[in-house]
Amino acid sequence: MSFIAYSQFTSLAAVAQEFQIQMYIATCIAHRDSIAPITSFLERLPIILAQCLHKSSVAVRCEMLIAPILYDVWQEYRSMLKLWSHVALDHDFVLCGTPKYLIAKQSELGVAVLGKPILVAIEAKQDDFELGWGQCSAEMVSVQKINADEEMTVFGIATNGESWEFGKLEGKCFTYPYTIGDLEKLFGVLSYIMEECAKQVTQVQR
Repeated sequence: MSFIAYSQFTSLAAVAQEFQIQMYIATCIAHRDSIAPITSFLERLPIILAQCLHKSSVAVRCEMLIAPILYDVWQEYRSMLKLWSHVALDHDFVLCGTPKYLIAKQSELGVAVLGKPILVAIEAKQDDFELGWGQCSAEMVSVQKINADEEMTVFGIATNGESWEFGKLEGKCFTYPYTIGDLEKLFGVLSYIMEECAKQVTQVQR
C-alpha cells in the first residue's frame, strides 16, 4: 500500500483530481460581528510585527501569531472542543502527515486522545497560499474520511499569521476562500466557526 503525504498536494487542483472534489470560489463563511481581541495580545502584536519576529520561519509564525489567536478564541469552547497542535493525522495509513493544528470534539477517553468528529484543519505557510490550501484541503478530505460522515461540515484555514483564508468541505463540494486581514473581524469569524463546530458536536452526542 502506498502512502500519500499531505505535503505532496501542492495545489487545490491536485486534491480535486485525486479525490474528485468539486471546487467553488464563493463566500463560504457567514457574517459574524467583530470581536475585540484580548488586551494582552493587542499589547504584544505591535512589538512582534515591528521586530519582524514572525518572519524567520513558519514555526515562529505559529508560536508568535497563529497559536495565540487560536487559543484566545478556542478557550471559550474548551468544554466541548479541543485544540490540537502538530498531531499526526492518518487515514487507513494511506493519507498521512501532521497538520499544524486541528480542532476536534473533546474525547470521552481523556485529554490524550484525539476525539471525533474532527472539525477544523489548519495549515500555516510563509506566504504560499496555493501550497497551503493544497495541504489543508487534503487534510480536510482525510478528516472527512476519519469522521465517516460526509454530511458534516469540515472547516479549513490556511494562514501566514497575518492573512487568514477560510474554506469548508461539505460532501464532495469544497468552497473557498474567505480572506481576512482585520484582527477584530478575524476573531469574529473564528468564533463563528468554533460555534458551528460546537453545534455539530452537540448533534453527534444526541
